[in-house]
Amino acid sequence: MTVGDALSVLAKNDILSAPLVMQADLEDSGDINMSPSLLGWLDIQDILAALLLFLRTCGHEIPMKMLALMTSLEKEGPKFAKKTLVTIRAADDRGLMYQADSESTSVLTAIKDLFLQTAHGEPKVAHRIALFNAHGEVTSIISQMDVARWLLTQEAHMGPVAQKSIRELGMLTGKPPVVSVSPHMPTLMAYDLMAQEGVSGAPVVTDEGELIANISVSDLRALTSEHFGVLALPVAEFLALEHNTAYIGYSVNASDHSKHPFFASSKRTGGTKKNDIQLYTLHPTSTLLQTLHAFVDTHIHRLYVTTPGSDVLKVESVLTLTDVLRLLAGVW
Repeated sequence: MTVGDALSVLAKNDILSAPLVMQADLEDSGDINMSPSLLGWLDIQDILAALLLFLRTCGHEIPMKMLALMTSLEKEGPKFAKKTLVTIRAADDRGLMYQADSESTSVLTAIKDLFLQTAHGEPKVAHRIALFNAHGEVTSIISQMDVARWLLTQEAHMGPVAQKSIRELGMLTGKPPVVSVSPHMPTLMAYDLMAQEGVSGAPVVTDEGELIANISVSDLRALTSEHFGVLALPVAEFLALEHNTAYIGYSVNASDHSKHPFFASSKRTGGTKKNDIQLYTLHPTSTLLQTLHAFVDTHIHRLYVTTPGSDVLKVESVLTLTDVLRLLAGVW
């Protein structure tokens, strides 16, 4: 399967990742019943990282000007889309579990050993687990969000920790600096920065430090290889078009790219004013239970902690669903 084919499958199914399998070669094996080999996961971040590497190996710097970058993406994108997946993705078995093992594995063990496993001394977070049978067939997929929903049914077992604030629990202590992106930088480079920093989303922050939007991998849910050119747009324009709104001078009504097929295929929300887009935030005094509810109710994986009582939203810290699972795994 090519990169272009994979993106089309992800977009058609409205998903960001899928198990990666290697089909058996009948000419070599001669066994028509031979099962496919389950290699690991492929997600949109892997494809973006490979696209950036491909552009950098084309013999030139990645342009930072919108029109030059758009031209480069539209020229080189079709070549990249024809590459096969095995040429851009190494096998990664994080988040895979044999079905027989799943019957005797507790949720706590799954959180510690699969969602929050450590490899080579470094933490390796898995956002979903694929259960597969002896034939290498994926039987079901469990995500961090599925675990979070289950945890809410176990509130009585959380004990006093559920009513403690995220500040009291030390969840805001020792966290790395917030990775933020400028509303004016090319969208592709924003995703490049996030990949380098190991995050899947980031606050969009003005020069004055005001939080105006959020950008995450989820914003690429409908992306196919024919859409690579839109990644050259400034972050604020890209988000304004996707959410049918306006950010600091970038408006869906004024953009020359409002009719682009990517934005027509994305699920638009919001209206024509900045405040029509809901920014999901927490306060340092939010309890662990409130935080868990916020993740599940909004179905997002990261929330921004802001200072209460301020007219201007400024990000103090970022909490992820992984942070909550890590805390609960330590106190359960």
